[in-house]
Amino acid sequence: MLIMILDISLVLYRPNIDEFTRTAKSLSCVRDEFRFIHVLVSGSVYLHERINEILKLTVGLDKCKIYIRFDNLGFASGHNFLLDKSFALGSNYCVVLNPDIRVKSGVISDFVRIIEACGDNSLFGPSLERVDEPPADGASRVFDSNGIEWENSARHFDRDMGNLWKIDYGRIFTVQGLTGACLFVKRCVFFDLVKNTGYFFDDTFLAYREDAELGIRAGVFGISSKLIQIDGFGHVRSVRGYERGRSLPDLLGVRNRFLIMIRLGKFRPGNFLSFIRDAAVFFGVFFVEKSSIGGLFSAYRMRRYVKYTSAVRKVK
Repeated sequence: MLIMILDISLVLYRPNIDEFTRTAKSLSCVRDEFRFIHVLVSGSVYLHERINEILKLTVGLDKCKIYIRFDNLGFASGHNFLLDKSFALGSNYCVVLNPDIRVKSGVISDFVRIIEACGDNSLFGPSLERVDEPPADGASRVFDSNGIEWENSARHFDRDMGNLWKIDYGRIFTVQGLTGACLFVKRCVFFDLVKNTGYFFDDTFLAYREDAELGIRAGVFGISSKLIQIDGFGHVRSVRGYERGRSLPDLLGVRNRFLIMIRLGKFRPGNFLSFIRDAAVFFGVFFVEKSSIGGLFSAYRMRRYVKYTSAVRKVK
């Protein structure tokens, strides 16, 4: 009988310490449901010491594998690094988590049981509830994400974000993608994607949109994205929907939109509206959101590398 071993992958770069402390306390409630948390800390020795102390007082250092770097690998390459470490140590699953996720006791075990009953070699993710801190009195429960969906303009969004929370517990949907805030990765799926495409998350993405690209690329190689409706996963999100106004996320959003276009080629979702949207974004960064011009230039400089190293573009 196969012994189920599950790890968690967590990338920290300039984290909000109070927010991370709340996340660590949440994970301490499910410490019996995973083997190790693999934590990549990018920053100073002082930050590493603070994270070490928080994990020691909450989850316990016996449950943690902590890796420190002084550079920033970003979300995509950081989780690729940690996933590889986890599977090299024999895990069957590794859960990619944001440092602002809340998890209720028992939900990880329940989720894995549903996956195992499903039997598919797919990417899996849960329905996420929006969590507000501090909680608003009398506020209704709403979705943060119910999977990723693409518009005809090649803009993607979290399905049902802001809609009233209503689930059919255990129901499984096939969706176009899953949010990287909480993503269950099977060992065999990880190695299939690395073998066929060269990476799990696309290393050319520092952060933002890498989860949406993953869903499309995986689908091209026969790996579907499955959303399981379940109660117990929450997300404290600082940016929602199409909100803009933060310079780095906006810049990376522009950059990665064009990297997706180049990387996926004909497989990028959308129709003729996607090219109209591309033009609107292109001119928008010069006349409206000038702080994102650097993202556009970065995508231009990388265009040949991104195109000619794309495994997806070679698929006929």
